[in-house]
Amino acid sequence: MPRPVRLLPGALLLLLALLQTEPRVTAQPFRPGAEVYRRTDLPNLVLLVADDLSAADLGCYGGTGGLTPQIDRMAARSVRFDRAYAGSPIDAAARSAIMTGLHAGHGPVADDTEGPLPPEAITLAEVLRAASYPSGTFGRWSLGGAGTTGHPLRQGFNEFFGMLDRAAWTNEFPAALMRNEEPVWFPENQRGIQKDYLPDWILRAATNSLK
Repeated sequence: MPRPVRLLPGALLLLLALLQTEPRVTAQPFRPGAEVYRRTDLPNLVLLVADDLSAADLGCYGGTGGLTPQIDRMAARSVRFDRAYAGSPIDAAARSAIMTGLHAGHGPVADDTEGPLPPEAITLAEVLRAASYPSGTFGRWSLGGAGTTGHPLRQGFNEFFGMLDRAAWTNEFPAALMRNEEPVWFPENQRGIQKDYLPDWILRAATNSLK
């Protein structure tokens, strides 16, 4: 039986997808279109990060709930780590550790203040960019808000869709999300109608099925 692992806490979903073209800009609000996947000769790198998820929740690490068939399938076709630990037990500091490779004692974010990352920080996205990888992050960021040095587009990412801080993550039917540096508005949710579901939109952005 595989040895249990403490998974790294962080955003609901951080997905380093390969994007072969520049981020597309559309009028707001928008609706999902047909799925389009860009092809590349580089291997795909996908990093899934979830708050409060234990190894026992995943079938690929011995979980018996049967709730993660897609993740289990990915693990079976890829590399599974069984001796990994979070860089910090605190959300923002753990995200900083993931992005910079530095634990809270040496990293730019040591507590739960949510950044921002300084301009001199070297992030995973910047290292990937130097290796000819475009990348995107989708979901909760919490390492720098709009107009700061910690914004994802200023830390090496080519595309961002989601919430820049923890406060925006508390509503599953948000009035707006951010795409790169512009808001995406959901008028139905502003009228008290729970129509545009947050996880659905994050999934669409991560799988490149927005238009």
